[in-house]
Amino acid sequence: MPVNKSQRKWFEHAKDRKDLFMGYMKEHNWLFYRPASQSGNYKKDRTLQSIREKMNFDITAHLQKAIKQKGQIRVLDVGFGHGHLSRDIKQTFGNKTHLTGLNLASSEIPEKVRKDLAKTSPQDLQNLHEFQANSKLVDTYAVSLFENFTSQKKFDVIIDMNAAAVYSPYKQRVLQQLTNLLNVNGTAIVYGAVVQAHFKGLGKNSAFAKERGYYLEFTTPKNVTAPITIITKRLQPKT
Repeated sequence: MPVNKSQRKWFEHAKDRKDLFMGYMKEHNWLFYRPASQSGNYKKDRTLQSIREKMNFDITAHLQKAIKQKGQIRVLDVGFGHGHLSRDIKQTFGNKTHLTGLNLASSEIPEKVRKDLAKTSPQDLQNLHEFQANSKLVDTYAVSLFENFTSQKKFDVIIDMNAAAVYSPYKQRVLQQLTNLLNVNGTAIVYGAVVQAHFKGLGKNSAFAKERGYYLEFTTPKNVTAPITIITKRLQPKT
């Protein structure tokens, strides 16, 4: 993990790996550590309805299409955040989806964190409780970087709304993970202008996918008002 000057203080004083991880999260304002006055409403707004209204993209229709084709689908929510999107999906589709939430933080809240937030930021504590409650709705909850995440079963839909695809410095590795984790004809819904700028060239020329008999197909949904890309895993045509 590269360490810059702003990170050095907590990096040098970390007592163990857990302490280092918590410091890293605080440094980058992830999850519940952002002060309520600074955090805005992005995490709370990341719901099926708000994505449809603000981005003109209907994740519900995308999932319905996949369910119609397969009956039951496996969905991975990358960057679970407060869990509002996963909650909406599970409440909308029930047992038609097997939902995995992937996040950098555990749904088990350290007691010290709970007490500290109760004193300093009741709003953040409420956000934390929402995060814990929503994480209990998903079928599987995993703590990992997307680049290191492993799963014995593959997914039909991967949703990455402003998480690994945007923030990971290892774009090729993210594409390799999509190749590894998606079922054939499975799709990844990815948000971020950086995806449109970098991923298409990497994906079309991906030796990693080609060596395994696949290729990645990139499409931009019509009339969307945000940089959303659909990445589909396809079988290489026989020659």
